[in-house]
Amino acid sequence: MSKRPQTRTIDLSLEEARFVDAKVASGAYASTSDVVCDALEALAERDARLEEWLTRDVASVYDQMKSQPQTAIPAEEVFAGLR
Repeated sequence: MSKRPQTRTIDLSLEEARFVDAKVASGAYASTSDVVCDALEALAERDARLEEWLTRDVASVYDQMKSQPQTAIPAEEVFAGLR
């Protein structure tokens, strides 16, 4: 990502604004921009982990269920086993 600052205007709920302000007031962050940048980095990391999980684990199970539906366990049976 480009490190050149781009100005944006965003709307936050009162709760979100208080959260950001508290982070800055605590000294954990130097500015509101730093809080938002850190949050965006965390979101990007989460999205990357989700995509990796979907690709690595979910896609293969989906493909197997598509090609061999007889190996699937009905949802009712799964939920009955959980009760």
